[in-house]
Amino acid sequence: MKALRVSLLLIVVCLLVLNLGCARVHSATDFSGLKLSQGAENACHVTGHSWGIYCLWIPLITGNTEDPGGFFQLPVFLKDTVNPDATANMLSLKAKTRGATHLVDVQSSYRNFWIMPTFVLFYRSTAMSGNGVK
Repeated sequence: MKALRVSLLLIVVCLLVLNLGCARVHSATDFSGLKLSQGAENACHVTGHSWGIYCLWIPLITGNTEDPGGFFQLPVFLKDTVNPDATANMLSLKAKTRGATHLVDVQSSYRNFWIMPTFVLFYRSTAMSGNGVK
């Protein structure tokens, strides 16, 4: 019985570690007939975010912005993907696949939090959204 509990705990810990670094991108195309931008045809609204764990400024586990995925996306190790450039690239590629030729009304945010009980670990995240038009 004790071995079963330990095994389950290890599985849960492994799943949590794999999700520490994550990147996701989503899009929407139904706007109930509203225009996203004057003089342009709607393509999509896209939003993306990436987050990870850093030791001071060194990336440990981060989201894979080159292949953003679902709940069980594999993270990347020792690669800085939690930055505006990587998130913008992820967003732009998704908008292109939805037929957009321009991104307008782009908004972004960047957060960096110290993980309290440690002195060197930080949680970083970036988020970005925009409207894809033709």
